[in-house]
Amino acid sequence: MYLVINPRGFSFTAGLAIALLMALSPFVFAAPPDLTSGGVPSSTITTNLGPTGLRGWVYHENIDTSASRQIQIQAVDAGSPADG
Repeated sequence: MYLVINPRGFSFTAGLAIALLMALSPFVFAAPPDLTSGGVPSSTITTNLGPTGLRGWVYHENIDTSASRQIQIQAVDAGSPADG
């Protein structure tokens, strides 16, 4: 038994699925929390903030941080430029 896929039908189905995912993508991720008005971080993942000695929480969607507008400082290393 052989499986025959109509390339034209497959392209239409794949295109429809991609269009549907793109249309629904704004509803998949929540808006970034406003940390200045009582918002809380949505995860426990923190990021090193360069050579400053700071570690902070940054809003992210998977690995994309482009929607982030605030950083919540979680830790300051002793003896670092930020310690003082």
